[in-house]
Amino acid sequence: MVTMRNLIVNAEKYKADLSQLPNNFVHIGGVFVEAMSVCFPETPGTDEKFLAACATEAEWVHKEIDGDTNNYMLCPSVVLEDPNVATVLDQLIARYPNFCGVRQICNFEPSWPRNKQALGNPLINQQWIAGFRLLAQRKLSFDAQLNPSQFVQVISSLMYQVLMCFCV
Repeated sequence: MVTMRNLIVNAEKYKADLSQLPNNFVHIGGVFVEAMSVCFPETPGTDEKFLAACATEAEWVHKEIDGDTNNYMLCPSVVLEDPNVATVLDQLIARYPNFCGVRQICNFEPSWPRNKQALGNPLINQQWIAGFRLLAQRKLSFDAQLNPSQFVQVISSLMYQVLMCFCV
């Protein structure tokens, strides 16, 4: 039977999965990218519940990878359209030395649930774009899940405006 507990991949389960790989595979670390934004499809990013969930997930992951002998980085969800996003980014930088960037699901038409129901197209949301620009100022990367139809929009509007590491 599949339960929520079975679906959670913690550091121990991750390493157990990697142990099944051939002996010539050497695991030295990785980057955790956020996974929980899909749990809040109807919640606006500025909702306290969603903001708290983002912070809780970052803390949980930090505890999972902190002190590990492998080199792990943290790329959590951050609500870029939040008017207080600069403070949130600065707190993450101060709290987690392995915080390297932000990941967000940006799919629109066809849309990922939160974008269809609560956010809209983040790539044209001016508040979101303002938060996005703060990443480059802090030398943080951005990992985006996009539809192929959005690639041109990202390159022409967002990447052109800032110099940063942008993962698609």
